Amino acid sequence: MVPTRDGRHACPECGWASRPAQSWVTRANCRGMDINVFFLERGVNPTHVRDAKKVCSGCEVKAECLDYALRYSIWYGIWGGTTSTERKKLRWARNAS
Repeated sequence: MVPTRDGRHACPECGWASRPAQSWVTRANCRGMDINVFFLERGVNPTHVRDAKKVCSGCEVKAECLDYALRYSIWYGIWGGTTSTERKKLRWARNAS
């Protein structure tokens, strides 16, 4: 999901989600951007992944965004500067410790 201008979360996979709005969303670098930047098709050009991650790289709420994706088991799209594969590895590592 990606925050929209009005603070809601848009998800191309499931439409509008019912997860609670988070205060950090209003400070996210991605707020108001085209959600397709962060929700890429499989086999997409790695340049597109890098472009999405660039938006996250200097974001002040990157950690909160990543925590949100991990807490709600969001496995699609770029969240907190990570891909779904990277988040799954982080989750497995957290669960193993």
